[in-house]
Amino acid sequence: MKKVILPPMGAFSNTGGFFIKRYQRDISIAKDRILEGIRNDQKATISDKQYDLCKINIATLILHALDDRLVGYDFATYAHAHIPNSELIPFPSGGHILLGHHEQYREVVAVFLKKHL
Repeated sequence: MKKVILPPMGAFSNTGGFFIKRYQRDISIAKDRILEGIRNDQKATISDKQYDLCKINIATLILHALDDRLVGYDFATYAHAHIPNSELIPFPSGGHILLGHHEQYREVVAVFLKKHL
């Protein structure tokens, strides 16, 4: 095993500002990308467009978290009520991306596809 030699304490103290500025820049870029994604979702969901959902003639799976703060659960129930042959699977939590339910999500989708393909 190779021995790791660490520099003495304070050896890089004058570079600390560089790392802080880089970290702040990285956080700013990530924040901008997240906000861009949220704005995109808002454009897609907040619209004057009305779709005739009853004309959808294919089996449809609707997965939605009850605690989704971006798109309310009432949108899912509305879609389910108006799309013939739809299945609504509510998740108690997980928000807009069903965080923490990925295994259950995959299982539900697999069962749905086996049933309808």
